[in-house]
Amino acid sequence: MGRRQKTYTLIIAPNTPHRVKQFRISLTQIYTVLFSVAVISFLSVFAFFRYMDTTTKLSSFEQLIFSHNRLKEENLQYKERTLQLAEKLANLEIVAKNISRLTGIELDSPSTGGIGGFTGDRSGSKDRLSLEPDLLDNLSQKSKNLETQVLVLKDSALEQNLFLSSMPTAWPVRGYLGSAFGSRPDPVSGHREFHEGLDICAPIGTQVQAPADGVVVFAGAQRGYGYTIVISHKYGITTRYAHLSAFNVKVGQRTKKHDIIGYIGNTGKTTGPHLHFEVLIENRPVNPARFLTENSDS
Repeated sequence: MGRRQKTYTLIIAPNTPHRVKQFRISLTQIYTVLFSVAVISFLSVFAFFRYMDTTTKLSSFEQLIFSHNRLKEENLQYKERTLQLAEKLANLEIVAKNISRLTGIELDSPSTGGIGGFTGDRSGSKDRLSLEPDLLDNLSQKSKNLETQVLVLKDSALEQNLFLSSMPTAWPVRGYLGSAFGSRPDPVSGHREFHEGLDICAPIGTQVQAPADGVVVFAGAQRGYGYTIVISHKYGITTRYAHLSAFNVKVGQRTKKHDIIGYIGNTGKTTGPHLHFEVLIENRPVNPARFLTENSDS
């Protein structure tokens, strides 16, 4: 006969008067149970750590996908903004060149040159943006510089336009020159005197136009001049129109170049109908012929 296996008896005695239960357990069974518990515990711990590892990797993968999508969106926005800046820069260059051409004001700096587009080939690991990381910054800086230059050009153009519109360059009346600026015999007394303007002969009632933009500072009778209009322009320039028959403006009225301000007459000290036209700079008479470059009806 073989060796008898060692066993243990497990007795369960309840508090109530019930039958006592007994269980016989062999040492092999005890080892089997302990081994099973150990294996189950090991598998449970392994499964737990495997689950945690998988969860961490999944979270990292989701974060990677989120970062990828965000970078992709930023890349698209970067491209769009860069293209918009390139287009804006090109438009600003056109505006600056047009203002420069129309006003004769030279650009402060040469053209920034052409800006190429983006390639449609996406096969490479790096696109053009990654190869040119400073492209957007360069375009932004060029755009700001050109915007500043355009503003300066516009201000210069406005100032130039204001200057030109304030210059008495248009003849105030259509007629012929009866007397020039300078020393001459007085047509009434015959004595030699300095003639401070131009005498432009025309029939009574001929329209007199403002040769430049300005403000009427006098409209009334002056000794020797008869009915007279005085207009103040920018840059210390004043013009006088004498021997008129009637006014078409009043004091304080703003006038534009070629506006009708009055009519030829024969008032004051004169021998016939004509316009006495003066140009004064800081109240000192200068030769009007230095300014007159266009016709009164242009």
